[in-house]
Amino acid sequence: MDIKEIIELEKIIAPEILEIIENRYNILSNIFLFQPIGRRTLASQLDMGERLVRKETNRMQEQNLIQILRQGMIVTEEGELIIKKLQKLLYELRGLSYLEAKTKEVLSIENLKIVPGNIDNNPRAIDLLGIEAAKYIKSILKDNMIIGVTGGSSVLAVAEGMTPKRLSNVLVIPARGGMGRDANKQANNIAAQLADKLNGSYELIHMPDDVEDEVLEALKANPVVKETLNKLKSLDVLIYGVSRAEEIAERRGLLDEKRKFLIKSNAIAEAFGHYFDMNGNVIYRSSSVGIGVEDFKKIPYPIAVAAGAKKAEAIKANCKIRKDIILITDEGAAKAIIKSK
Repeated sequence: MDIKEIIELEKIIAPEILEIIENRYNILSNIFLFQPIGRRTLASQLDMGERLVRKETNRMQEQNLIQILRQGMIVTEEGELIIKKLQKLLYELRGLSYLEAKTKEVLSIENLKIVPGNIDNNPRAIDLLGIEAAKYIKSILKDNMIIGVTGGSSVLAVAEGMTPKRLSNVLVIPARGGMGRDANKQANNIAAQLADKLNGSYELIHMPDDVEDEVLEALKANPVVKETLNKLKSLDVLIYGVSRAEEIAERRGLLDEKRKFLIKSNAIAEAFGHYFDMNGNVIYRSSSVGIGVEDFKKIPYPIAVAAGAKKAEAIKANCKIRKDIILITDEGAAKAIIKSK
């Protein structure tokens, strides 16, 4: 009897066991993500009662899966091993293998990783998304690579989820300009943070979004900016987020005239400063320096990190640009993608 048959049997005979396993996995994995963490904070994040969290964490301490220290709870080496094993079990338990295969079929792509949960309902799920994306990226990185990153919450989660790796002569650069209100999520900050994790170097592009053409051309002529832009044409890896067109247009404060144009043109998705329709055609490009679509199509490893059911249509549009995109997404987005087929 294989694991799938065992799971199906348990669902029929003792479905409560599977719920207990999932709850304990959520507790243990969240301790790992945010260690050291206190019980009260953990209970709040998981929306669980403090009494239940105390009971479960005491049990985990007895099993040497966690340590309860003065500054908070941390996961032991044995606990980390259990988390990895439970991830595989839950992948089958929640039908993610089937979901992955079906989503690949709908999107017509081969490279896809789905993490449990829906970021729309649980914003903390972005941490798991970042960790899984970071694991994949770490597996393909080699010395002398040039990595491009865009801004946004998902790409920031990748940088934060990356564990240190010593590489030689790795360069990380912003894939586009743009200076928004939240500096932490800007490509410049993410490039610096990721480079530090990879023992690499980084370059910055200090450039506002949607400037006048004359100003843009003058900025692009700057020797320092020009040198970095030339390197964007030689990217080995691009890590980028995907957004809904109307959401990002509002966030970036596009003029009403441009926003009306996007709506009229049926723009669905935004990625690396470009707005796309449902067929992956470019509708509009922000007036800022950065990677172009033709450059994007030549990058060996284009890695899209995007999640949440609300982004399903945007993700579908993005996957029309090229079929060898590597997509890291979540359960919520995958289910919505299949449903909207």
